[in-house]
Parts: sequence; C-alpha cells; structure tokens
Amino acid sequence: MRKFVQIIMVLLVMMPPTGGWLAQTTSAMPTAVAASLVPDHDSGPTLTPEELLEYKPNEIGVVPVFMYHNIAEDPPDLTQENEHLYRTADELYADLQWLYDRNFYLIGMEDFVNGTIDIPAGKHPAILTFDDSSSMHLSFQVDDNGVPLKDENGEYMPTPDCAVGIIEAFAKDHPDFGKTAHFAVIPLFKFSWPEYAQDDLIGAKLQWLLDHGYEIGNHTSDHADLAEATVDDFARSIAEPVIWAATMVDPNSDGFAMNILTLPFGAYPEGGWDDEKLDYLKNGYTWEGTEIKIDAALLVCCGASPSRWNGEWAPLWIPRIRGDDPDIASFGDYIDNGWITLYTSDGDPDTIAIPWPLPSEQVGEVDFDGIKEAGLKIVRYDPDSGRIYPPREKHRLRGYTTK
Repeated sequence: MRKFVQIIMVLLVMMPPTGGWLAQTTSAMPTAVAASLVPDHDSGPTLTPEELLEYKPNEIGVVPVFMYHNIAEDPPDLTQENEHLYRTADELYADLQWLYDRNFYLIGMEDFVNGTIDIPAGKHPAILTFDDSSSMHLSFQVDDNGVPLKDENGEYMPTPDCAVGIIEAFAKDHPDFGKTAHFAVIPLFKFSWPEYAQDDLIGAKLQWLLDHGYEIGNHTSDHADLAEATVDDFARSIAEPVIWAATMVDPNSDGFAMNILTLPFGAYPEGGWDDEKLDYLKNGYTWEGTEIKIDAALLVCCGASPSRWNGEWAPLWIPRIRGDDPDIASFGDYIDNGWITLYTSDGDPDTIAIPWPLPSEQVGEVDFDGIKEAGLKIVRYDPDSGRIYPPREKHRLRGYTTK
C-alpha cells in the first residue's frame, strides 16, 4: 500500500499560481538522481545537435490521455454533473484540430503502457479513450432497409457522425496526425447501446477496429463499482470481457488491449485496494481456466499522465483529462504558461532523449533503471547548445536538480 500512498501524495502536490485540477499531476518539486544510476550504454544520437535544439525532445514529459463518453448531436438537459459526458461530432472534430494545431500525434494505450512510442521527432503523443462501447462510438452505415452497407473493398463503413467516423475523416485530411483510439468495451453494450439496432454486428465491429488500427480495452462486464464489489465479483467483472472478446477476435492481434482496465466511475477505494484485489491487479489470476493479467488501469480525472520512463509512472493509476471545453482549455493553459513539460519525441523508438539538466517545471525524475531494463538507450543533451553528453563525461555529473 506504500506505493499508493506515494502516488496520492504526487497527485496532491502544490498547485501553480492559478490553481486548478490539472495541477494535481503536473506540479513538481526539485528532484535529484545520483550519477551512479545513469546507465552507461548511451546510444549514438539519432538527431544532430542542431535537430535537438529544433525539436527539443524530452521523453519523460507528460502525456495527455483524453476521456470521452457520448458523441451526440442533441444531448439531454445538461448539468454540471453530466455535461462532460457529452460531445457533439463537431466538437470532437474541433478537439482533434486543437491537438493537431499544438503538434500532438495520436498513439494507442498499448504503446503508451509498453513504452513503445514511435512518432515523428518533435511531436507530442496524445491518447483518445472512449468509455462504454456505445453506438455513438462505432456504427455502420445502412441502406433504407437497415441493411449494413459495404464499400468497394467489401468492408463495412462507419457512419460519419460516430467517433470512429470522425477520427477517420480527420485522419484523411491530416495524415501526419496518426489515427487510433482506445475503446473501453462493456460486453453488455456491444457498440449498439442505446438503440441496440446492430447487436448482431458486434464481432464485425471488434474486428473492424483491430483491422483499422484501433484498440479494444476492458471496462468490465457490467460497469460495476469495483471499489465496492466483492472479491469474486471484482475478479469476474474484469475477466468476463477478456473471455468474451477472445471468442470473436484473435487475442494475439495488435489492438487487443483487454489487459488495460478502465475503472468504472474511476472508482478507487480511499485507502487503496485491499490485499486480495491488489494482488489480482498486480499479479493476475485465473478465472474459469483463463489467465487474466491487468497491466494498466485508467482513472476518470487528474490531468496528464507521467511518461512511462518517468519515476512517477504508476501503471495502475493512469490519470485522464475529460473531453470537455473547461478541462481541455485548462490543459491548454498549463501548456501555454509553461507549467508542465510535455513528452516530446526524438523520432527514434529505441532511444530516450532528455535535456540535461531537466527543466524546472519537470514532473518527477528519469527512471534510469526502467529504461535500462527495457533495453533502450539514453541520449542526454544540453538544452542550450544541443551538445550531446558522451559516456566519458558521466563521472563529472554528480547528479542533477531540476532547480
């Protein structure tokens, strides 16, 4: 439970001058790392000093994970409590444009969790997540008789106003933006709720998503509050979607991300999980003969997430940003005011590039041990000159501070 206490302390650190919810995961205190922790296997740089100054890569910066629910043109009466659950098609398209204009690039949750981000140099990764697997996320076009239509390649076609249709349209116009999203699936809803008009197409929809570069993740079998569930219901609710999805698509497919759990209601017990539930989450378990392993859990709040290679990374506590106007605008303010350091790619998935020393607003510290264990190389460079530090100079770096 000690780790959860540490994480909670990180989320509650002091806010920047204007305050706000995003400060919970983006305020930082100075950190120090002993020189002995720096791996001695730095790679030859992918970027030149001039390119390092141009792109300014920092691959332990924060990554925004955006949370969406309903994409609806005529939402019900909105209140402060439910307005974040609704976005129109035009608003979602505008959100994508907002990200594109700020040099973001879409990646999947799998690559984020695994630390296998492969995007162009200078780009910032961003992740779209959609909870509940409704028809508003993926519907297929039909003719006047309700028969699903197919294109010239024999493939079903998403409706233009569902989430997938909007992302596909944006990607067609912006091929340098990436094209993916993570869909947190509830078997009960089948990408058919609330109309339930395409229940029989659930297998085709799952396969379509995997075939076109999207992910399907685990949102439990029935959206139960896992913090309140019995241990057996906890295990069952997590295991059933894994077993269900594997009957329709190949669980070894890229994008089969049922090992990533989106927590219903973002529910975490105030004191952390009890020993048995925590053991299931951390170490896995067997349910009806199927091995279940959860590698990451997503919250419903708390700002941008630390990088996989940041010492503050906590895979069972991944924060998200609500896909609504106030929270997206607040995140933009944090970027514009320099209160956070975004993850910025060096364009090479086999290296982790970091400015040395780290900027003063940097959250956390470099997870040198984790980078080394993953077999990745570290490129440290002077952020003022672009000069790359060679291994022979390590003994002169007695540590660093973000001051």
